[in-house]
Amino acid sequence: MPNSTSKLFKSQQFEVEIRNRFSVHDEGDLDNWENLRDSVQKVIKDVLGLKTNSKQDWISDSTRDLIDKKREARLKQDKPLHKKLTKECRAQVRHDRQLWADTLALEGESLLQSNQFQDAFTNLRKLRPANINFPARG
Repeated sequence: MPNSTSKLFKSQQFEVEIRNRFSVHDEGDLDNWENLRDSVQKVIKDVLGLKTNSKQDWISDSTRDLIDKKREARLKQDKPLHKKLTKECRAQVRHDRQLWADTLALEGESLLQSNQFQDAFTNLRKLRPANINFPARG
């Protein structure tokens, strides 16, 4: 978690970037909502960067780039390109997920061989789907 000094620095850096960006624009540009929105989003991306998705940290950077290209194609309403990129995304995500699962399984096996049972089962439990309901004993 970032400390208050880095938050203050980011806040000041963001404020300076916004002022610089809008000092260049004339009044006609500021009336156009899309220009305003795009300028603010570009400054946010430059200063703060993109939020990483910690829930699916197993997705590779190349797959994330492919997802961004697919999103751009959808927003441009380029249906053939979007359809092609959707296929590629699905295949790449499956590949990334399989690599992640294989890595977790190998780590779990090595932990089992070194008699670290609790760590091994904690590691292997990540492979189980979260929505499995086991029947109640009774």
